[in-house]
Amino acid sequence: MARGLEGFHDDVEVSAAYVAQRGVPVYASALRAAVSLFASDERLRARVLDAWGAREFHASYERPMLLLAALRFEALGDRGHPLSREIAEERGDGIVDREALAAAMTDAVLETMRSRAVQTNEVSRSIAWRLALGELPRGELALVDLPRDELALVDLGCSAALNLVGDEVDQAWTSPDGAPIPLVPTTHVTARFGLDRRPIDARDEREARWLRACIWPGQTDRSARLDEALSLAARALDAGEISLHAVDAEEMPSWLERLDRRALAMQTVFVEYLPPDVRARYEAGMRRWLAARPDCAWVELETGPGAHGPAVIRLHRATGATVLASCEYHPRVVHLERARG
Repeated sequence: MARGLEGFHDDVEVSAAYVAQRGVPVYASALRAAVSLFASDERLRARVLDAWGAREFHASYERPMLLLAALRFEALGDRGHPLSREIAEERGDGIVDREALAAAMTDAVLETMRSRAVQTNEVSRSIAWRLALGELPRGELALVDLPRDELALVDLGCSAALNLVGDEVDQAWTSPDGAPIPLVPTTHVTARFGLDRRPIDARDEREARWLRACIWPGQTDRSARLDEALSLAARALDAGEISLHAVDAEEMPSWLERLDRRALAMQTVFVEYLPPDVRARYEAGMRRWLAARPDCAWVELETGPGAHGPAVIRLHRATGATVLASCEYHPRVVHLERARG
């Protein structure tokens, strides 16, 4: 856990190397410029400390990614922004120097750094629940008078709940040899719920711009998936097919306990943002929920260690946990742990 700018230099080095390796050198340059600028400009450093001093950051990439998203958020809304060409256009190959970054560190950027959190809502992470669905026996331990194969899908830490419509987005996943990953139909998913401390309404254009800002420049495929998912989620919200609920992380297991139907709960890159004590209570509550509900399941896509990527897809049931696959954080290629089909 860190506050303010504690350890910021080290976090930047890790994140800068990560984004550079993935073809976004402009972000690597912006982060390294930020380290230099915050160290040399005492007034700006004080303003950053004012924005971040009371916040706790639990993932090493949280502050670097929040800074970049805050800059891109303003650049996407203003063609005259000092970094418009570098980070608002879909290039990803420019350079951000100290002078340009200093001009971009406006009050609006600092307020975004103070009040928001990175929320990628990367819809390709829906592979987690699509894989899990194929592992669940249908009709097992049905409840009350519900049809035996009905299932509720619950997105924990959902942000804008775009992964709930991941099965409608035009996307596909492959194994390392290029073969498509076989997936089961989703017709028996008859209810979809999103839980988040502050759920985002996909119909809110300002919030949609924030989600776009959390995608890196040059990642046009991710941007296209996001726009399609936003449109699908807006339609589903209008039709009442998705229900959003404001719920703190440690209360999510209790919410699931009150759900009167068989459920598959999912989370994607969620727990690293939680304080350690909150994470411990959340995970203990999820295990209690599963122990009491052997007809339900919980799947997560979280940081590894993975055999073939930084993230692991793990399915939890009352009887134990199974690693289904490993992948990147924005998965297109998925390394299955065993053959499927």
